[in-house]
Amino acid sequence: FSYLRNLKADVIKIDGSLIQNMLADPDNIAIVRTIIQLAHQLKMTCIAEWVEDGPTMEALHKLGVDYMQGFFISPARPLDDVLKSKTIFDFLTTDESRARVRRIIPKKS
Repeated sequence: FSYLRNLKADVIKIDGSLIQNMLADPDNIAIVRTIIQLAHQLKMTCIAEWVEDGPTMEALHKLGVDYMQGFFISPARPLDDVLKSKTIFDFLTTDESRARVRRIIPKKS
C-alpha cells in the first residue's frame, strides 16, 4: 500500500487470482471491494481480470469496478476486430453473457 501513495499511475488492475475465487469466501469479496474503493479514492480506474462467469461479473459490477476482462466476456481478439467494434455486444460470445450484460448496462433513454 505504501507504493500506491507514490505511484504515478491512473489504472489499477486486480489480479485474477483474487477474482477467480472471489465468490467462494466473504473475505475475498471484502479484499476486492477494498481494492476498488482504494483505487477510486486515489482517482484511479480499476480493472478486474479473469472474469470467468456471470455471477462474478455481476458481483464486480455491484462493487463498482470500472472495467472487466475475461473469457466470460470475450476471448482475446485481434486488434482489427477491437477497433471495428461499436459496443461490448460485438465481443460477447454467449447468450448468457449477452443477457447478463443487458441487465447491468443502463438503457439509453
